Amino acid sequence: MMKKILLIILMVFCFYCCKNETNYNNNSELCSLLAEMTENDQRIRKLPEMTDPFFKILDSIILANYTSKYEYADLPRDKKLEWGKIARKIADKKTKAPKKITDSLWEIQSKIDIENTKTLIDITKKRGWVSKKQLKCKNYISPVLIFRHAPEKFWKDLKPLIEKEFKAGRMNSGDYWFINNHINGRPTDFGNGFEIIEN
Repeated sequence: MMKKILLIILMVFCFYCCKNETNYNNNSELCSLLAEMTENDQRIRKLPEMTDPFFKILDSIILANYTSKYEYADLPRDKKLEWGKIARKIADKKTKAPKKITDSLWEIQSKIDIENTKTLIDITKKRGWVSKKQLKCKNYISPVLIFRHAPEKFWKDLKPLIEKEFKAGRMNSGDYWFINNHINGRPTDFGNGFEIIEN
């Protein structure tokens, strides 16, 4: 586990030392930068030690009983609770990293989120809101996810920025809503069902 933490620190450090040379006007370079930022956004959040396996276990129980998620939704409440208790019991038995390690990992992720947010604000101010389709990126990028994880200290700067990009037609309504929901304290959240790791 300690080797994994050190490797993540080294990778992130190398990335943020090199990123200042990126030309925001070059679509290919910008795609590479945004792909790396998206990967860094999820790097720690996706670690098994950082995620609760409850929903994956529950999905397995649903499939083991030959029930689709749609059929599961129609099951009696008692049956759902029974399966939920089984899933929770199994999930709680999974080996978890010590709190000291998870706290250290979240501290690293917090620094990543700060750097990602600063960089994306800079990109957006200089180039406008960007998307995979607009840039013709071959790699997966998710600028909306980066702003979705923006630390609270940036929210006052993000609000007018996303308003401007939305009104100018560079940001679609889905991206605008997703970011705006976050900077308003997430009064409406999505629960499980998205591939995105929410934390």
